Amino acid sequence: VPYMLEIELNNKLPCKPIYYPEISYNEELDTDFVKKLLIEIKGINPKINLVFGGIGDPLLSSNIFEILQFTKELKLNTIIETFGYNITEEFIDKLVKTNKDIIIVIKIDAYTENVYNKIDINGDYNKVKKSYELLKNSGLNTYKSVVRMIENENEIEMFIKNKEAEDLIIRKYSTFCNTLEDKKVVDLSPLERIPCSHLRREIFVSSNKNVRLCHFCLNKNIGNLNEKNLQN
Repeated sequence: VPYMLEIELNNKLPCKPIYYPEISYNEELDTDFVKKLLIEIKGINPKINLVFGGIGDPLLSSNIFEILQFTKELKLNTIIETFGYNITEEFIDKLVKTNKDIIIVIKIDAYTENVYNKIDINGDYNKVKKSYELLKNSGLNTYKSVVRMIENENEIEMFIKNKEAEDLIIRKYSTFCNTLEDKKVVDLSPLERIPCSHLRREIFVSSNKNVRLCHFCLNKNIGNLNEKNLQN
């Protein structure tokens, strides 16, 4: 059975990351649809790991608190991947009251402001760093993530040297099936190609209700959830 379901609640972005391609749709999943999806996946695998991520920022969804309340009721392991631009003390208080068991991953992408600004165009490094600190102090289970690429390779070393890597998630750079310029630092491809565990064990649902073959394959869909259910 699948061990992970990733849902792109919307494709709203507070900045323009250079590791994301341009997308042609502008959608946000409605609450009833998401609830139906979660009930379906709970029936397929009660221990599913649920990720709210994709290209958009889930915390910018208008219905995020209602959805998180529902994940709590279903007792789903829930991870949120966010750029952290709208996080305040009041926002965190509401998150804690809604579902304090969630895991939050802040996309910080660099150790210094100068490099962050090269990776997340029109971003605000200090705001993201402040959001990370607020979340850490709140007691919520919080991590920071960096997409490893040529621009920030030295920055990752700085996290390690300064002993700030205990909660750091280092992600592989993807060209999104050759849609983007290759900025990988090293080639981690196996010498002999093997079946991809992500294709076999993960489901990705985009904010226009397409079930993609893969998170990184924008133009390859295996179905649309307006036409089929998740079990199909």
